[in-house]
Amino acid sequence: MDVWLIAVIVVLLAVGGVAYYAMQTRRAKGSRQLKERFGSEYDRVVERTPDRSQAEQELQRRVERREQLEITDLTQEQRDRYVTSWRDVQRRFVDDPESTLGDADRLITQAMRDRGYPTEHLGQKIEDLSVDHADTINAYREAHEIADRHEQSGVSTDELRLAMQRYRTVFESIVGAQTATGSDES
Repeated sequence: MDVWLIAVIVVLLAVGGVAYYAMQTRRAKGSRQLKERFGSEYDRVVERTPDRSQAEQELQRRVERREQLEITDLTQEQRDRYVTSWRDVQRRFVDDPESTLGDADRLITQAMRDRGYPTEHLGQKIEDLSVDHADTINAYREAHEIADRHEQSGVSTDELRLAMQRYRTVFESIVGAQTATGSDES
């Protein structure tokens, strides 16, 4: 009888060990997939969250929310119209850099809306974009931070130029088109 009890305990421990190993492997795979998908956004969320598990749950929640959205590509006609509008904003930047930041942001927001992203709240926009555009989301944050500081107390022309460069990076990612005009104004 004691042999049977020991055998059962050994089997249970072995099954538990295998289950634990499988769970850890699955968790590591999930972490790796989130890191690959979110890049530096993964690190940012982990840094700002009490523990890695909560951070990964937050990122997974973003993915699940994004999967509920009907995001579409822009038509070629829409893309061409946006690129033309963007080039107009860039041209106006030379003479009036202060007012064009808002125009750039509004153009990005409209392109997001046309693709199917919700655009009501900045924080939600950033979270939704981070799923599909993780490589440019920090540029979006940086551009907004400069624009906010500009509205509060003003910023240098170099900072305005940097914000426009960041907005252009985001714009190109969302619209799916290059906007290079051959000039350095932004």
